Amino acid sequence: MREDELSPQWPEDLIAKYPLTFRLIRDFGCGSGWRQLLTDLCEVIEPIIAAMPHDDEDLIVSAVQVKEKFGGLRFYMSCSVPEIDQAIRGAEALAERTCERCGAPGVLDSDTQYSWVNVRCSACREGSRAERTAMEIAAEERQKKKP
Repeated sequence: MREDELSPQWPEDLIAKYPLTFRLIRDFGCGSGWRQLLTDLCEVIEPIIAAMPHDDEDLIVSAVQVKEKFGGLRFYMSCSVPEIDQAIRGAEALAERTCERCGAPGVLDSDTQYSWVNVRCSACREGSRAERTAMEIAAEERQKKKP
C-alpha cells in the first residue's frame, strides 16, 4: 500500500500548517514520501515570508506549484528572495535521493517500458513494478472478455 494512501490528509495537512507559504498554491502533486523534506523546507520559508513587509498586495511571496517532474521535486514560487531560493535548491537536491513513496533513501529510477522516471527505494521500486504488472494482467483479462 502506498504511503499517501495511508495518509488521506496529504497534502492538505501540510498546506494548512504553512498558510503563508501556500497562500497562492494552485497545484500540489507529489508523493508523501517527500513529506519530511517539504516540512523542513516550509519551516525555513514560512518565517522568511512572515518577516517580509506586506504593503504591496500585488507582490505576494508564495508557492504556486509543488510537483514531481522527471523524478525530481519542483517547488515553484510566485516570486522569491535568495534565502528561499537556496532552501528550495537544497530540498530539490535532497528529493533526488529520497523515495517519493516512503521517504527512505532512494535512487533515480527509469522504467524504460513506460518512460517513467522517479526516485524510489528498492522496496518501492519493486512494488511499483508489481503493481504495473498486475494492472497489465487485469487489462488483458478485460480485453479477453470483450465480445
